[in-house]
Amino acid sequence: MSNLDFSFMSECAEKLLSAVPVTLLMVGISLLLSIVIGFIVAITRILKVPIIAKLFSGLVTFIRGIPIMVQLYISFFAIPLLIQQITNSEKVININPLVFAISALTINYIAIFSEVIRPAILSIDHGQYEASYSIGENRFLTMKRVILPQAFVVALPNFQNSTAQLIKDSSLSYMVMVMDITGKAKSLGSENLNYFEAYLVAGLFYWAINLTVEVIYKKLEVDFGKFMKQKNTIS
Repeated sequence: MSNLDFSFMSECAEKLLSAVPVTLLMVGISLLLSIVIGFIVAITRILKVPIIAKLFSGLVTFIRGIPIMVQLYISFFAIPLLIQQITNSEKVININPLVFAISALTINYIAIFSEVIRPAILSIDHGQYEASYSIGENRFLTMKRVILPQAFVVALPNFQNSTAQLIKDSSLSYMVMVMDITGKAKSLGSENLNYFEAYLVAGLFYWAINLTVEVIYKKLEVDFGKFMKQKNTIS
């Protein structure tokens, strides 16, 4: 520990702060998109919509079988080619590297969150549906008012784990030239070959972000649990 360059670590921490918003933006957009689209995929599979349900099931299996690093590289090369084909242009397309990272992370986590949401909904006892139908609620209102709130509570621990993994997986985005926390740490470490100190500081930043996420999820779990108890008592 005596060989650690604490002066460099302090300087590195200050410079890495500028990369935190990039990481948070990337994670935030990917998280929102993957949960929303993952929910649609999960509902489609639960309702067994003809053809589409089987298609989604196959895509989920396929996506989950490919490492996120490979998906990042596919995104990096495929998106510019796709845009060139659509626009029928031969010019080199300049795209913000964040687009590649967000695309790959979103696609990967659509598959993951759909498999978090689907079992949570299926875990709710069928009697809950029947009780809701018996008081005149239709299928949509039953899902909105009865099933989804309970499923959300069930899914929260897995949501937390998946979000934490998303944050960690986002660190691979430096491979497609995103200057997030890891990308910035790599750049700073290469200046004086202080890679260990740079990555150690980066690790502390990721730990702090994940700790904050854990606190938020625990608060949601407690608050939503209380809300459900009050709702059940009133009912």
